[in-house]
Amino acid sequence: AEGLDSVETMRRRYPAKWLPANADDERTWISSKIPKSQTEKHHRMWFDTQTTLAGWAEASQAHQAQIVRLQTEAFRRDRRLVSFAVHLFIDAWPAGWLKTIMDVDRNPKPAFYAYRDALTPVAANLYSPRKAVFSGEQAKIAAWICNDRPQSMNGAKVRYQIECQGKPIRTGSAPATVAADDSNFQGWIAFEAPVVIERTTLIVRLALEDAAGALVHDTSLTLDLFPATPALAKTDVLVIGTTNGKAAKLAQELGLNPVFSGAPTGLILCDDPKALTAMATNVTAAVHAGSRVVCVEWPLGTYTLAGDAVTIEACTDGPRLFVSRATGHPLVAGFAPEDFKFWYHAGEQGIRPHLASLFANPGGWTPVLLSGQWEKPALAAAEKVDGQGRWILCQVQLQGRLDGNPVARLFAQRLATPVTP
Repeated sequence: AEGLDSVETMRRRYPAKWLPANADDERTWISSKIPKSQTEKHHRMWFDTQTTLAGWAEASQAHQAQIVRLQTEAFRRDRRLVSFAVHLFIDAWPAGWLKTIMDVDRNPKPAFYAYRDALTPVAANLYSPRKAVFSGEQAKIAAWICNDRPQSMNGAKVRYQIECQGKPIRTGSAPATVAADDSNFQGWIAFEAPVVIERTTLIVRLALEDAAGALVHDTSLTLDLFPATPALAKTDVLVIGTTNGKAAKLAQELGLNPVFSGAPTGLILCDDPKALTAMATNVTAAVHAGSRVVCVEWPLGTYTLAGDAVTIEACTDGPRLFVSRATGHPLVAGFAPEDFKFWYHAGEQGIRPHLASLFANPGGWTPVLLSGQWEKPALAAAEKVDGQGRWILCQVQLQGRLDGNPVARLFAQRLATPVTP
């Protein structure tokens, strides 16, 4: 998790040739101009491409702080772990080791404060693998107390509070278990997400009090709260693929009725490129007349799609936990920068990668979701207009992700519903 130096440090300490000379230069500047920096090479795995020097510094530092907090708190909850450290803690010279959490002038990066708070000797801690909930959903947050001290705490108490739109909607308390040199699960903070009419935030707070009622430590966790979304009308959708394939399962999760024969018309879902090739004439005619073909998670290989050669390649450095929605496409309108990051997997009860393969733009395709192969941009999803209809290729894993990820469900519904650019 690399956090670039601040703009002030870069301007004062770096050779001028490493940095953009003016605002126009900033729009095309890349951090690989800083020797050994890995942000340009790897940032597409974690956050949007930036267009200013300040944007690069802030985005990389925010990501670093997020990762340092997630990893450190996970270590604190692990009852088997003896010790850990950030490598390295302080930079020895400008741009020496940009994964440090304090620069060469001893100026802390945001990750320093995240690390310091996560290392509070007796710490209240909250964790949820889910980032967002729909109104009316049942949610639960794990509450922990992590104690590095050799003494237990008797008579301690945990208090929690849930806030929506700045107002408390639920509070509670319970006796706390705080054993010496140990981390203790306190229980679940379980609740029904309140009803809202527009996207907002839900804040869960946890505090540890000692026997005298004095605050020992407190923490908070923020969830995105979405209005409940109406289900799609249960209509037939032609699936080009097997009855238990990814396209069929996605149709079922969307509440649609997958059918496997008949004339191609309306929405068509496909996870089998060879089967699509065999039906190419009829399907292409349907697209020209206004149908929409959504190809989901095609296997690795080179295929002809909408008259173009499309090559699906495995992600370098392994499957991804983030894709960028910074394309301006209507299918991703209104989504926030980190909405396609750290998706929950209901079957595995945790955060799991949701992108294993990518494709280069063969020309004529409009990006919907972006990623990259190291320094080279690549597509996670794209669309091609063809006559009155459209072809969409989406390598982001949607089936199996609609439960527990409001953004995944909303995006999948948009794929299945006509959206005019």
